[in-house]
Amino acid sequence: MLDAIQAAIERDRERRRDAALVSDLRERYATLTERERQTMRLGRHRQPNKQIAAELESVRDDGEGSSRASLRKMRARSLPELVRIADRLAGPALTS
Repeated sequence: MLDAIQAAIERDRERRRDAALVSDLRERYATLTERERQTMRLGRHRQPNKQIAAELESVRDDGEGSSRASLRKMRARSLPELVRIADRLAGPALTS
């Protein structure tokens, strides 16, 4: 019985940590500009920066600037980490 209670408490702790992380990620996502959000959404579909830039119809920005800003604001250390964050936020937060 005590083992079941301990397991339930640990599951609840993990659920709360996960909820806090997702909440923090949503707050960071809210700080992105629309262009950075578009870049992040396109990056989630594993598109190269040049293709992202073409889709954004950007002449001056090849997607790198928006990608770097998204990395910084989302506190991701790499583009693959940013993609994992985007996957984590997939759904209501990332579709708007």
